Amino acid sequence: VEEETFYEENGTDDNIDLCIRSGLTPQMRIDRCVDFLDQFNIHFQTFFKGIRGHEKRLLTKFRKWLEKNAVDYILKDHNNREIPGQLSYSNFEIQGEHAVVVIGRTVPHISTLLQVIAAVAMGTGVTILCRNNESYKWWKEVLNLFYHSGFSLENINVYFPKNAPLEEVLQKDLVSYFIIDGNELWTRSVFQIIHSNERKERRIRNFFTPFDTFNPTDFKRLCGNYIWVRAFAVNTMRHGAPLDLDLGVEL
Repeated sequence: VEEETFYEENGTDDNIDLCIRSGLTPQMRIDRCVDFLDQFNIHFQTFFKGIRGHEKRLLTKFRKWLEKNAVDYILKDHNNREIPGQLSYSNFEIQGEHAVVVIGRTVPHISTLLQVIAAVAMGTGVTILCRNNESYKWWKEVLNLFYHSGFSLENINVYFPKNAPLEEVLQKDLVSYFIIDGNELWTRSVFQIIHSNERKERRIRNFFTPFDTFNPTDFKRLCGNYIWVRAFAVNTMRHGAPLDLDLGVEL
């Protein structure tokens, strides 16, 4: 992370409401995300202040994957381990509830943008908290594209808070996901604020930063971050024998 692209300023006292899950169907969310990416890529060089071909190709690949695969990924059953007499599978239809994004850079890392798009595509509510005015203006333009693509401000919104409201949001015990984009020392300070909450945690906390290492084209894993997986086991035995047992008897 480049130091010159990172700094903190004190923002506003505006009340921050955590964004909530989308009420749109998976198909409607994915269609809107594809439209968002089409619009974003048109203005890519303006957003990222340069050509940056690798990052643009990555967003293009993500757009293609969303269009061709994302709805099936959400709606189809995913087989688990094979157990005789039992159907075992996972369901991906319930999205994660709240994601909070904390931005210290004026222009975010590409992995941060991917995390935000994936969360929105899966239906998780995304609340973006900017720590300087330049990043706030950047994300407000991104928000406008999401809004014009058909997403609600209840599902994704951007704030530029002072320290007190920022810390209050970071310590909310219903937040499942924290996406943090800043330099290493500042990222540690954000972790300390989050973990200073002594109240009983009601959600498993997941953390994502540009310092994480993962295959950036593993879009299943990326989107899977924002799904609450339900596992099902269906018994196919009758009186101790499989229901589909072929005894080889001709009638």
